[in-house]
Amino acid sequence: MNGNIIKEIESKGFKLSALQWKISVWITRRTFISASQVGVVSRALKGQIVKQLGLPEEHVSVVLNGADLTLFNQHRDSDGLRNKYHLDNKPMVIFVSSFEPWHGVDLLVTSFKSVISRFPEARLVLVGDGSMRDAVFAQIEKLGLQEFIILTGKLPHAQVAEMTGLSDIAVAPYPYKHTEIVGTPLKLIEYMAAGKAIVASTAPIHEIIEDGITGIRVSPADPEALAEGINRLLSDDELRGRLSANAQKESLNYSWEHVSRQLSELLIGISH
Repeated sequence: MNGNIIKEIESKGFKLSALQWKISVWITRRTFISASQVGVVSRALKGQIVKQLGLPEEHVSVVLNGADLTLFNQHRDSDGLRNKYHLDNKPMVIFVSSFEPWHGVDLLVTSFKSVISRFPEARLVLVGDGSMRDAVFAQIEKLGLQEFIILTGKLPHAQVAEMTGLSDIAVAPYPYKHTEIVGTPLKLIEYMAAGKAIVASTAPIHEIIEDGITGIRVSPADPEALAEGINRLLSDDELRGRLSANAQKESLNYSWEHVSRQLSELLIGISH
C-alpha cells in the first residue's frame, strides 16, 4: 500500500458522502483482512490505517520505498542542460513531482517570491506535469515570476536524475495543516541519492528526512517557512554541504537491493 487512496481522492476535491466513506472503508478493510499480510511504505501510513481500519498491528508491515540510487548518485557533465534552460551558474532549487494538489507545487511557487527578494539570481526548476499545470502557469504569471521559474514538463527518468544533479537544493513542500497524506515519496530518496540539501515539511509524509541531519524540515502549508528554509541553505554553504553528504550516505538504506531483502524476509515469514 503506497498511500491512503480515500484521503487522496478527497484531496483532489471529490468529497465523499457519509455512505460512500463508510462503504470505502468497509471494502478496504475487507480487502486487507483477507490478505496474509499488508505491506505499507511508511510508519505513518501504518499508524493511519491501523487506527482508521481497526487492523491488528502485527497484520501490517512497513517496507519503505526504494529507488535506483546509481541513476542519481553518478557525476554527469550537464553543460548541455544548463545551456538549454539558461541556468548558467545560478543557484538552482529543484522540485520533482506530479502536479497534484497534495504535492504543494502552488505553495512552492508562492514561497519563491520571498526567495528571490533575497537571492535574485536563484532559479526554481519544476519537473513534472499533472492536473494543476495550467493553474501553476497562471500563478507564475500573476506573481511575475516567469524569469525565475522554469517548467520542464515531464522528463525521462535519466533526465530527471541529470536535472537533480545540477541543483543546489531540492524541495518537498506539503500544502495541508490538518490533512495527512502519508507515504514515502520517491523524490526524497532520489534527492538523497543525488546528495542534495533538502527542504521538506514536518508532515508525516516526509518522516525519512531527519531535521538538521539529512535536511531541514519546516511547517507545512506555510510558504514563508518554506522560503526561510530555502534561504537558509542558499546562505550557508557549510550547512548545505553537510546535509548533502549525510543525505547521500543515508540513501543507501533505500536501495532496491535493501528493499528487496526486506520484502524477501516478509514473504518468507508469511510462508512459514
